[in-house]
Amino acid sequence: MSELHRFFDGRVAKPHAVRLAIGTAEIGIFDERNATIAVWPLSHVRVADQNAVSGAYMLRLDSDDAARLEIAPGAQLDALLTQQPALRRWRARELAGLLRGFLLWGAVGVTVLAGLYLGWSRATIAIATWIPFAWEDRIGAQVESLMFPERTRCTGEEGLRALQALGDRLWPEQDPARKVKLFVRKEGDPNAFAVPGHRIVVFSGLIERARNPEMVAGVLAHEMGHVELNHPMRGFIHQLGLGVVVSLIFGDSSLASLGQLALALSYSREMEREADARGIALLQRAGIRADGMAAFFGVIKEDMRTGAFGRLPEFLSSHPDLAARIAATQQPPTGAPAMSDAEWQALRKVCDAT
Repeated sequence: MSELHRFFDGRVAKPHAVRLAIGTAEIGIFDERNATIAVWPLSHVRVADQNAVSGAYMLRLDSDDAARLEIAPGAQLDALLTQQPALRRWRARELAGLLRGFLLWGAVGVTVLAGLYLGWSRATIAIATWIPFAWEDRIGAQVESLMFPERTRCTGEEGLRALQALGDRLWPEQDPARKVKLFVRKEGDPNAFAVPGHRIVVFSGLIERARNPEMVAGVLAHEMGHVELNHPMRGFIHQLGLGVVVSLIFGDSSLASLGQLALALSYSREMEREADARGIALLQRAGIRADGMAAFFGVIKEDMRTGAFGRLPEFLSSHPDLAARIAATQQPPTGAPAMSDAEWQALRKVCDAT
């Protein structure tokens, strides 16, 4: 740890002389008195630039656009590049990223032009398909913070585990980044909705109104149908426009009011029919009783007849003919239960501590 390098903290222009300890998983950055300045995980280290004259590497963290670490040529730089050979190929990765960006936005541009010719509704399907999941997830994170703040969330750990276990059966995704994230909001309406980034919010009113876990599973499968069919992104692009969606991708949520977001999370009747059908398929694939979806629709229909609720839940509002919808989703009461009795009771109490 004898070699001296330079560290720019991003707050002042003057660099700090530092020593490094390069391990198998991280880089320790120390001042000349051996006090720790920072610890950078190697998995998040990227090359920002390379001095063409001296050969020094300027490193950054992918989560920090300000701090920089300049490693001078020598034994430590050689050891780092030997251990992390991908750092040597940083120029190729930068060029590949630029090329992907040009191809993506070129394709989007072509799709938009085609949309002007073929129709905006059809164009949104193609545009949504081209949006990378990492970008969709950024939008989802902003929508989550705007529409689902921490103070509204139910926090019962056992209930949340039971709900997530049901979700994992319906959506057995191996990539952790693409797993469906499930939340419960303390809200009296018997509602649920999906947002971009594989997020689904279940209102506590739905859990309270459901007579068994199969009803919850039916609604959850319906929302997962929206997710799988990319309806949240299609709705955003169709309702808000591509410009607003691009602004959301890059962190500007000022253009998206709560009213706009609520509009973007509403679906056409055709989308609702597609989500119903796909939800039934997901339940059947998981081996779970698929009669809960139609049964819950029946409960809501009865509530509307008796005036128990003043309006339809969002996932039913664009499809007022509940009788036809119940008929289309009728399934035999065969298959495994959605939850054990203990899990169901835990879910029913998920908001008790909130």
